[in-house]
Amino acid sequence: MTSIHCRWNCSATFGLLCWTSLEHMADIMREQQRPIEILLIEPNATDAEVSREAFRASPMPNRVCLAGDGEEALRILRRQPPYTHQLAPDVILLELNVRRRHGPEVIEEIGRDCFARKIPIVVMAASEADIAIARRYPVRARSYIVKPFNVESVPKIIALTTDDADAIEQAAAEPTAAERELSEFSYIVSHDLAAPLRHVTAFSTLLARSLGPDASIDQIAYCEHIQHATHKCQAMLDEILAFSRAQQAYMTIEPCDATLLMEMAMLQLSAEVHAAGADITIEPLGKVSMDSPLMTLGFKHALSNAIKFRLPDEPVKINVSAATHDGVWTVHIADNGPGVALDRQEKMFQLFYQDEPEGAFPGVGAGLAILRRIVRRHDGAVRFVEAERGACLELSLPDRAMPCLTHEAA
Repeated sequence: MTSIHCRWNCSATFGLLCWTSLEHMADIMREQQRPIEILLIEPNATDAEVSREAFRASPMPNRVCLAGDGEEALRILRRQPPYTHQLAPDVILLELNVRRRHGPEVIEEIGRDCFARKIPIVVMAASEADIAIARRYPVRARSYIVKPFNVESVPKIIALTTDDADAIEQAAAEPTAAERELSEFSYIVSHDLAAPLRHVTAFSTLLARSLGPDASIDQIAYCEHIQHATHKCQAMLDEILAFSRAQQAYMTIEPCDATLLMEMAMLQLSAEVHAAGADITIEPLGKVSMDSPLMTLGFKHALSNAIKFRLPDEPVKINVSAATHDGVWTVHIADNGPGVALDRQEKMFQLFYQDEPEGAFPGVGAGLAILRRIVRRHDGAVRFVEAERGACLELSLPDRAMPCLTHEAA
């Protein structure tokens, strides 16, 4: 997305700009040889037409893509079918009371995506009172406007949303104080709890031995339950520590052979691959700027997830492929497992989330959370995408090093 930085001759009345500014904006867009792309999220057909008419009347070249609800808007931004070839918007106009996904929820979801969060958002509301309420939400838009707006509001929308774009992008990329404190707290907790937990494990083992051959079935079962619980707790502490390290580890970003890193991750999982009889195909992934150790760990968790969640009595098949499109490097890890229901896809990235009964699948449910933490530190995004069969995990990173790929993402 190309940010447009320009100055406007504003009148004393808020929101009114001189036609000389409109002409200046039109000149800028003509120089760029493309119209500005606008995503209009508006559930009301009448209001949507009024907004479109305002943009049509503007001398500033523009193209409006309409989304009738929040879910459709997110599909457009993620380029999910049928919007695979939709251009990324330069600005998003969002009706506060949009259907299927409430306005603040849509803003929050956009903010989670390292690419979409750079797009300025203007919230539209029916009254100043609604805007006052919107400003109290934890998630904020770039600016707010009362509907219906007219042609004179168009350049104001663009001017307000493109100012200080670089500063906002930088602020979004920096971890907050709360995130740093949480990471430090996670490290301390996982480290300090490890010693007493080892004592519980050791003494439960001694207790089982002291009971001798006269131990009852119940006594043996109690000791086994204690040991099982302590082993699981230790595994969870280990993952908390790994999660913390994924956030705090020093990163060296340099061009890396992504194919080689994926193969290294697969080798580290050789025991799991052999046990599952997994057939893993890794296509050429190109060269991308990333931190080699961290991303190898991320790839390891991605592959491990595909191996663990498999169908019984069916050989595991995993295909890893990559492509570039609009300056974004994307890798897909597709498997032939049971798949992930749409309402569970986002939950799968929560730390220790396990939707299936305990013991149905190995692990404690931290791998994908660690993966997302690593990818976000690379200014990337990770999510599940539609698949004909099984599940398909998609990782996207900025194409800083121009991977050696010539085909576009489908």
